Amino acid sequence: MEGPGDLVLDRILNKIEGDSKITGITHDGSGLALWPFIRHQTLFYFTFTKRNFASVGKGHTATKWQVVRTLIFAVWKNALILTVKRKPIWIVNSGITNVKAGDRYFNRLADYFYQVKPDDTIELEETAYGKHSLPRIHRRVYSHLSIRILAKVLSLFLYRSESAEVQTQVDRLFATLQERLADEEYDAELFNKLKYELLTRFRTILAEFAIYKFLFKHGKPKILLVEDASYGSKSHLIKAAKDLGIPVAEYQHGQINHRHIAYNFGPSVGKSSYVNFLPDFFLTFGSLWGDMIQLPVKKVNIGNPHLSESVETTKGITKEKIILVLGSGTNSEEMIDCVLRLAKRYRSMGYQVIFRPHPLEWATLDSVYKRVLDEKIAIDTTSNVYNSFQRADIVVSEYSTALYEAKAFVDNVYIIRNYFSESFGDESTNIFPNLNENADLDLTGNKKADESNHQLWEPNWKKNYQEFIRSVINSNAKSTI
Repeated sequence: MEGPGDLVLDRILNKIEGDSKITGITHDGSGLALWPFIRHQTLFYFTFTKRNFASVGKGHTATKWQVVRTLIFAVWKNALILTVKRKPIWIVNSGITNVKAGDRYFNRLADYFYQVKPDDTIELEETAYGKHSLPRIHRRVYSHLSIRILAKVLSLFLYRSESAEVQTQVDRLFATLQERLADEEYDAELFNKLKYELLTRFRTILAEFAIYKFLFKHGKPKILLVEDASYGSKSHLIKAAKDLGIPVAEYQHGQINHRHIAYNFGPSVGKSSYVNFLPDFFLTFGSLWGDMIQLPVKKVNIGNPHLSESVETTKGITKEKIILVLGSGTNSEEMIDCVLRLAKRYRSMGYQVIFRPHPLEWATLDSVYKRVLDEKIAIDTTSNVYNSFQRADIVVSEYSTALYEAKAFVDNVYIIRNYFSESFGDESTNIFPNLNENADLDLTGNKKADESNHQLWEPNWKKNYQEFIRSVINSNAKSTI
């Protein structure tokens, strides 16, 4: 296992993206680059899997009824409707960020942007865990799954003549990858699996690309906001938009830094045609985040809508003597030891220690966190973590998005500076005091406020978003005259 100080990502990126030999391999007919479709899995292996970090759980499996309901929704709200329901702002969002709001689901990222301009905005939403979260809080949500299904059907009949060329370019891609990574240790099955998956899926990718171009040509959006746009899996969607002169922006959805595989690229990428597969803009929570990544697009500091609105709505919640410990889902045994140590020391001082596992672990609490339950330590699985922050006097966490979010609600936020935090954290974690082996916490409540919150969370997100949309749409309109 490589030590936490090793710059594994930088090393791999320089080998793969130091020039355009790999990033420039494209399918001739469509112009689609092949590398984006396996980039995330490849880098994840070298920076995460190979270093023995466990992944969090898979979440709850969809029931048969949820699957049936999702398929009905995909037909009823299929994406082809967007060719006649023309709106200037299209948000392509994931379903994983939907949360329950009463008896409906609210997307804690996309729906805030929708609410600013509801008459001008539609959402094209992905499924999560095999289902759509229904019913949604508004009606201008359409099914991305409908595109996936249509493309799969079309791929059974179309693009057969492309198979030979696709095979040639895929062989070239993996031969070059193996040559560049010859001195790295890796499982030989890694590239066999990725190669098979890419060859199997590429005809569907070509069909999706054609559908996206058709939708954008006839639906006439003036801007796309795309969640996870830099990850690679939506590179054909981005190219379809850019081929038609439609600007693309990605909005930040979580914690990022110079070790995040989706938001850091090798030195050649910004100077090459690979930028055609990346968004034009990256909308950050605050300046600190954009300054830490190597993403060759324009950064715009917008703010964090969900956090900003939650700070206002939770102000009435009274602080209690609670030490809230957050799990990341990667080091369960270490987190259990930490929770038990804190409980043993601070219960006698009147503090309640509450443990909040990663949401994807909630389905397996009884087996994974039995020791915590046996000690009668409360486990928090409430849907709104911000309510939990507002109640807590102290928050303890490994490196995670929630670690930073907690600072907007709690003065005393501690980082567990373990192997995981050291491997994926960065210099920005220096704003947090360390939780040492003795579990020493400052209980005085006299922690001085610092200036980091403004850099983390740009204020006035709504005004910033309105100005961004207006400037991009106006600028793009002038350039097409």
